[in-house]
Amino acid sequence: MQKKTVFTIKELSEILQIDRSTLTRNVNKIFHDKMKHGVTTQLNEAEITILKKHLESSDFNSCKVARVKTELDKKLIIAQAMQYLNEEIEELTFENSRLKDDIQLLTHTERTYTAGQIAKELNLKSAQELNKILQAEKIIYKKGGSYLPYSNYADCGYMNIKQEIVNGIEIYHSKWTQKGREFILKKLSNKAVAKCKQ
Repeated sequence: MQKKTVFTIKELSEILQIDRSTLTRNVNKIFHDKMKHGVTTQLNEAEITILKKHLESSDFNSCKVARVKTELDKKLIIAQAMQYLNEEIEELTFENSRLKDDIQLLTHTERTYTAGQIAKELNLKSAQELNKILQAEKIIYKKGGSYLPYSNYADCGYMNIKQEIVNGIEIYHSKWTQKGREFILKKLSNKAVAKCKQ
């Protein structure tokens, strides 16, 4: 069954729940050329949508326009909803990207690395080999069984050091921070000047 695309004023009066004389008066205002004596006035969906907008926006307090949706109304509502959703998606995508950057930054700055992990990045055989190079470069020195930074690098934030006392003996657990890892990679690949930038 094919949908009806044009409606008479009588049909619209029933659909929109507006008395015929009021509807006829408003149709005559908007579509004066359509009102002819002896001819049944018919309006298509586009004209019905215009008429409804006119009735809803005017001081039309005698009765309310029924919320019947034409296909054009539905398409307009869908288009507005799609635009709203696209704006929401764009905003959420931007927010998601910003949060990912924040998470990456937090993860990046809080992550620590063992000498062995950094040694692998530099294609060295072991952590011991890396530590020997860093000792020769006067970046770290050995105290007890742990490696600590020289005073030039102590306040650079290159190492995360935790102190523990076991049986009255100080033990240091040290790992390299992301900043320290980047410093070592740059230092050993470019042989940069052995001084940190604070």
